[in-house]
Amino acid sequence: MALSGLLWSFLSTDFLLGLKIRFSASSLPKTQPFATPGQLNGLHGLPNLTSADYGKPSYKGVLWATSDMFFRFYNRPGLTLSSSEQELLRRDLLSVARAGLNPVPDYQCLSSRPDALDDKLILLAYSGDEDDEPSPHGSQPVAFTSAVYLTVPDLPDGRAVLHTGLTVSSPSLQRTGIMAQLFAQLFANVIPLHPNGLWVTTLAAVLSSLVQSEKVFGKTYPRVPRGKKSLRKALPEHLTIARTISLRHREALLISPMATFDESTFVFRGSLDFTAAAPFRKDVDDVRFWHRDEEATDFFRGLMRKGKGDEVLLVGFVDADQFWKAMTERMERARL
Repeated sequence: MALSGLLWSFLSTDFLLGLKIRFSASSLPKTQPFATPGQLNGLHGLPNLTSADYGKPSYKGVLWATSDMFFRFYNRPGLTLSSSEQELLRRDLLSVARAGLNPVPDYQCLSSRPDALDDKLILLAYSGDEDDEPSPHGSQPVAFTSAVYLTVPDLPDGRAVLHTGLTVSSPSLQRTGIMAQLFAQLFANVIPLHPNGLWVTTLAAVLSSLVQSEKVFGKTYPRVPRGKKSLRKALPEHLTIARTISLRHREALLISPMATFDESTFVFRGSLDFTAAAPFRKDVDDVRFWHRDEEATDFFRGLMRKGKGDEVLLVGFVDADQFWKAMTERMERARL
């Protein structure tokens, strides 16, 4: 299977059936946040686990591998892996970063801090087969996404807040659907840990990332105006999360201490306008970073100033039903 077909391979009927079995409200037992192991074992490469295994910080597994790559999920690896295992993970993350970023920032899961991996949720993609030995011709790390939980104590509904954080891929995989693949795999692992759903944030100047997130998450703000039912005003939860990020989490999100937060647009003005953020600055007029949805691209593009280091903070919500809906809609679009 060609790498260019990755996006639609993970949206196959079998893949979606696996998600439906795993996440649909009708299949989730009332007493636990996961479908039973009997429903899951043997499906789409899922490892044979007991109910006690799900949600453990040490759980990592391979889900829905394609013939071209496989995936590993790490839940707070700084707290659950041995020192030697952490070194191997850091090596793989840096290998991807060196191919996709110049210079490599001392930030997020790439940070040299000894506790850098303690609060991260990492999804790492490898080329080849999991049984291959790492080599120039065998399995190699090719992409990753690293998310982090944010503490938002005054959130009205008390749900968790996950920031999607840092996503990097090898240049050869860009525009192949790898971002969608990574996020699908990440949330396939995260959602069962939060049966009532969770809030998700994305901070970006990359228009395709913003459009992608706006399409996948529910209750998103800012939201592309689409008819009378579009969300035109931020909810209390949106404002609480955004204000807390501005006050408490700038360092974690690599936001300039001099940036100003515009509550009317949810834009951090000058967010990337400092030395540490240099690898992430993007030109909003560079069509390489646009999404196929021209209307949505134009909307987010219009929120940011050219060459000023602005970033849009997008806040959304996701649960099992929302995730399933987004995946099925993507499959329907793929058939057109």
